[in-house]
Amino acid sequence: MQSESLFAAFAAAPGFFASVLLVLYILASAYVYFSLIHQIRSRPPNTVDRSHTTERAFGLPEAVLAAVLVLFLLLNIGASFSQPAIDFSARNLLANFLLMALVVLFIVSFLQLRRFDVIALGGFFRISFIRTLGTAAVLLFFAYPIILFSDVVTQRLFGGGSSKQNIVEFFSGSHTIEQRIVIIVFAVAIAPVIEEFVFRFFIYGVARRYFGRLIGVIFSAL
Repeated sequence: MQSESLFAAFAAAPGFFASVLLVLYILASAYVYFSLIHQIRSRPPNTVDRSHTTERAFGLPEAVLAAVLVLFLLLNIGASFSQPAIDFSARNLLANFLLMALVVLFIVSFLQLRRFDVIALGGFFRISFIRTLGTAAVLLFFAYPIILFSDVVTQRLFGGGSSKQNIVEFFSGSHTIEQRIVIIVFAVAIAPVIEEFVFRFFIYGVARRYFGRLIGVIFSAL
């Protein structure tokens, strides 16, 4: 009897250690993101060069441009609801990329004409690429418990499970290596950079200038 109970204890040990590691992973995830929020809230303002901050830089012309851009995006969203069956192909993906690239080019040209230093405003090259990549990898690793928790809350509130995005379905259904290269280059590597520039840099900067940091974060996240 003692040997059988000993074998049962050894058999249950891997499951116990896995549960302990899972709990530690969740606690570490919460600690990382609460520490990040606390660091952002307690960060002192940059008193070295106030001329490069968005509060001093963005004005009424940038607000008008941001409003036109938001209206353009809302019209695109409305068109997508009226035509839910979108022909998701490599050609449409390339056309969408070219459109967003033109939008970014127009914003950069507009800011340059307004004599703004885009690199200083966006904080580009403030930290090295290796440090940025490492920080992003750590935050992504500890983001999975928050993502799963958000998915569970969404299912409880609205019902149903999470569905695949069109780009994921298109990648799964692609049959040639050329299509997959186009998806990886445009949708995975370039599109997030363009979205971050438009929403997190420009629209957030304008919204923060007139409505505050909290409203700017919420508005740019929508």
